[in-house]
Amino acid sequence: MFWKYKSLIALLIAGCFIQVGFGQDTSRVYLSYSGYAHPGEQITIDLNLENPVPVRGLEFYLTPSSSGLVLMNADTTSRTAGFMLADTVYPSGTLHALISDFGGGEIAVGNGAVVHLTYQVNVVAGSEINLTF
Repeated sequence: MFWKYKSLIALLIAGCFIQVGFGQDTSRVYLSYSGYAHPGEQITIDLNLENPVPVRGLEFYLTPSSSGLVLMNADTTSRTAGFMLADTVYPSGTLHALISDFGGGEIAVGNGAVVHLTYQVNVVAGSEINLTF
């Protein structure tokens, strides 16, 4: 009965990650968000980078499984301060983003958010939306 009366969306993001090889070093890109959101609410999802070597930039595509999530904003974080973030959202809802510092800056070795993605939730009760790279 709970799901019949509550308009909630569960976001399944925990398994989304990409591994990128740099010789013998491997970096990992993954999303993090934990919780539920009501239709009409905005949520922030972090795009994280775990990198054992400095990285000069990232380019990625991110696609929601339905039109229930609409990208409102994409911002850099403290790990990517001073970097340019160029993003395009295609009619399908796919986000194409490029993060770079054309002055030669690097994302330092570490683990944490490099982009904050703010989405508007527009779905009905009990829906789930997957985000895939």
